[in-house]
Amino acid sequence: IYFNHGLALGRNGHREPAIKAFEKAYQASKNDADILGDRLPFFLSELLKMQGHWEMSMYETSGDQDWRDKGMQSHLLSVGVRPADESAWSALTQALAGIGLEGSTLRSVNTTWRLGPSSASWARLGLGLARFGETERAVVALRRAVKNGHDDHKTRVELAHNCRIVADWSHYYEDLDRIVRDAEADLREGFNPYFQPWDALGVPVSNSLRLRIARSYAKTLSSKEQPFGNWNICQDLPMSTKNLGEASFAKPLIAFMSSDFVHRSAVGRALLPGMIATSKYARIVIIPLENPKAETKSFVKTVRNKGAVAEVLHGLNNEEAARRLNRLGVALLMNVNGYTGTPRMEIYSLKPAPVQALLQAHAGTTGADYIDYNIVDSVQVPPEYPEFYSEKLALLPVTAFLGEFSRPHISDEMLLEARRRLNMSRDESVYGNFNRAFKLHPGALEIWKRILHNDSSGSLLMYQWKDQTTAPAFIRR
Repeated sequence: IYFNHGLALGRNGHREPAIKAFEKAYQASKNDADILGDRLPFFLSELLKMQGHWEMSMYETSGDQDWRDKGMQSHLLSVGVRPADESAWSALTQALAGIGLEGSTLRSVNTTWRLGPSSASWARLGLGLARFGETERAVVALRRAVKNGHDDHKTRVELAHNCRIVADWSHYYEDLDRIVRDAEADLREGFNPYFQPWDALGVPVSNSLRLRIARSYAKTLSSKEQPFGNWNICQDLPMSTKNLGEASFAKPLIAFMSSDFVHRSAVGRALLPGMIATSKYARIVIIPLENPKAETKSFVKTVRNKGAVAEVLHGLNNEEAARRLNRLGVALLMNVNGYTGTPRMEIYSLKPAPVQALLQAHAGTTGADYIDYNIVDSVQVPPEYPEFYSEKLALLPVTAFLGEFSRPHISDEMLLEARRRLNMSRDESVYGNFNRAFKLHPGALEIWKRILHNDSSGSLLMYQWKDQTTAPAFIRR
């Protein structure tokens, strides 16, 4: 009762009463063994959101150890009280997966599997297995969930995604049609589809649907941080550059912000030279949004060694982070996430910089009226289709990806040696597609088949990622 009351208050903008209601729900539920393993973590999450700690609301991955401990204790207590309850074990599995404990997660999976999971628990097991690349077992678990009646939107989307990872296209168009119908229904009813903007980029759906999904997410993320209307921090604070130690005000300050600089280290390595190179034209600051672990500290040290400024915003809620960016005097804020990773779009919704742009990491649109430009080229985005983008298109004159500027010298001898290893002749055409299998689909494979049919001497090279060991067999079939 307390929880539902708090939810209603929060959705109507009454934040303080909502927080008090959630606190009462949390205190009451701590002594109730029947809900310890399921709803109490949900109460914690909603309470944190209402307090403005959006990053911490996913307490399993929060950098705040106290909240992580509270959430995990609720699951462990539930298992202790109900050791033969598969639902308690499946909830523990999902929580362990959330904090990245692979060994413990897989042991919890095996216990749940042995106890005979319900349809809902099969779904949780599937999500936990997928978290650690156990994709084949994840597909089995998610299929059993759907077969046994747990046929909700989330399970169908996750099943379809994991099937794409292993290139299992046996029900591809049937699954996609159902997911699209679910998304359309959610949008009509005013809900965010579980089929998220990032998911929509990887499958052949209409650009208009991609834009509508992105607009829905952008609006929700904005309203979370602006319950009383459109608030622009740029109008609230004076610009300042004193924290950057720069004597000259001639160059504008550009900030590059992403949660993938460290988490997906290849992104950080690829983008860093290009970001540093912009210092010829502007002062720059590079902002990793990841937790301040050793890898993040190493990345920050690398940035500073190259003469650039690095800021770490972890530990600040979204409003505090936006104010920090504004006080730094950021003139152009580059979103190098889109909807990938954990982008904290709520920060951008507060408009901490007078100009905000999307840069390359997300190949679609944000659907956000608080992102002004989308920096693309005419190959990635044909200029005759601006209506599918909420941002103003800033078209580069050539196809260009901000990556490594230096390339290793590849000699003719090296190329011949590579062909010899692959048993290819000197004149044989070589095509390459090094995407993960989930970015492919039957239609794309048909195009490759036509290319190879017209070039009988050609070969297609594909990269086998570690989490898609069965993909080659499906593709060859």
